[in-house]
Parts: sequence; structure tokens; C-alpha cells
Amino acid sequence: MRNKIIFLILILLITGCSNFDFNRVYKKFARKVEREYHDSGCKKHSISIFNNKFDGPMLKWNEDCVLISEANYENGKLHGYWKVYYDDGQLMQSVDYFFGQKNGYERWYYKGGKIKTETYYKFDVQSSDMLSWDESGRLLN
Repeated sequence: MRNKIIFLILILLITGCSNFDFNRVYKKFARKVEREYHDSGCKKHSISIFNNKFDGPMLKWNEDCVLISEANYENGKLHGYWKVYYDDGQLMQSVDYFFGQKNGYERWYYKGGKIKTETYYKFDVQSSDMLSWDESGRLLN
């Protein structure tokens, strides 16, 4: 019991008398969300950061408060989805990622919402021919 008390007193003295800054360490490794706003008051972007790397959702809006881009990051790399929208909010492009590599479908869309092109990737290597459609939905190739 006496050894435990001495050990506890030593720990308190070391941490109390040292220059160790717990707040600095916490701030460095805590998850942060940074937001910026347009002059109009609408959000400009929202970025999630953990351990000084992008980690989590990254969202961007235009000056009319319309979402124009959304992506997900994991440990500084694109992971999951990345979507880009026209200024009116309609989907323009979508890509699936696996830790920074395209892995799945990359699709482009016409403004009306119909698919324009589609390509399949497996670990950043194109593994299908690009398929293309006209605006009426007719396959071109």
C-alpha cells in the first residue's frame, strides 16, 4: 500500500511540475469540423479533420446555398463516395473510392438526370469499357 501511495505522489509531482500540455495534445488529435461561409451567409464548405488529415465528410455549397460537392475521406484519402452536382443541385458525377483508389462505378449524368457515361474501376484500374448514352437514354456504344 505504501508503494502505491509513493507512486501516486510521484505521478502527481511529475505531471504537475512538467511542461506537458494535455490541451495541446488533445487539440492535435481531436476531431475538428471547419466551416466557412459565403458573404450571403450560406455555408461555403464543411471539412472534417482528424489527426491533421481529412477524415469524414467534406461538403461544398455554392453562393445560392445549393450543395455542389460531397465526398468522404478516411485517414486523408477519398474513401466511399464522391459526388459533384450542377449548380441547381442535380447530380453531375459520382465515383466510388476505396482508400484513395477508384473502386466501383464512375458515372456522369446529363442535366436532366439521365446517365451520360459509365466506367467500372477495380482498385484504380479501369476494368470495363466506357459506356455512353445520348440524352434520350439510347446506348451509343
